[in-house]
Amino acid sequence: MMRISALFVALTIAASALADAPLSQHFSSSDSCYGRHYSQSHMTKHRYQQVVEIRLNHFPGDQQFLGLGGRYHSYPETPALSLRMSVRLRGRNLGNVQAYCAPVGDQLRCSLECDAGHFFVKGRNPNSILITGGNDLYFSDCGTENQVLHREPDDKVFLLYRLPASTCHP
Repeated sequence: MMRISALFVALTIAASALADAPLSQHFSSSDSCYGRHYSQSHMTKHRYQQVVEIRLNHFPGDQQFLGLGGRYHSYPETPALSLRMSVRLRGRNLGNVQAYCAPVGDQLRCSLECDAGHFFVKGRNPNSILITGGNDLYFSDCGTENQVLHREPDDKVFLLYRLPASTCHP
């Protein structure tokens, strides 16, 4: 009986910690995808905006493959969450990039490998997130600069909506 009580207490504490993690309702143990495709009329009204489509995906299978099992790890430098970002600009596709995210207050700070930029993700409501702040993002191999999302004024904040599970592909 003592073992069951101890197990119950441990699970309750773990569940509480997970529930308190930023965006845990958005990025949990199942595939989750958020995205936005801007219409031609939107792009006409915002002629300096370069991003036509943007997606942020979480695949727990990738998380396990990368050895990122839980939200908090033994080593402080270990990222808490792995996300994939894909971006299409006017006239060209930047492709996909892996982002490694860690909690900072009520949001996530997501960084790309090789100091290729960072951004923040904040929950807006249960079905949407905001990508904010950060700097230019490099969608290329370490050391090359041919695929860059320049974070100009019209490409700094993105409101993304939860997409149907059927559209989530690793």
